[in-house]
Amino acid sequence: MSMLASMRWFAVILCLWMPSGAVGQTFEMPQTRFQIGDCIKTWDKNISWYGKTAKIYDIIRSKRLNYYAYVIETSPLKRREYVYIELTDNRSDKVRC
Repeated sequence: MSMLASMRWFAVILCLWMPSGAVGQTFEMPQTRFQIGDCIKTWDKNISWYGKTAKIYDIIRSKRLNYYAYVIETSPLKRREYVYIELTDNRSDKVRC
């Protein structure tokens, strides 16, 4: 077997052996009730931003916390918070911005 053929086999075996995460991970975003740019208001008094209008700033996946979250901006201070998608979807309503 030539040196070039040996290197090719090594490359093939290395690719098969590598965990898929090392090559590049893809994450499927969950279905969400609200989209980026939507304004929402919660009716649950136990939520930290109760009584305020929040704007969905982003939807992210936290590797450290291992969950998906909305990043919301609460008015008038435009303070950003990370909130669980499922909790927010079930305890909030879309409002006009």
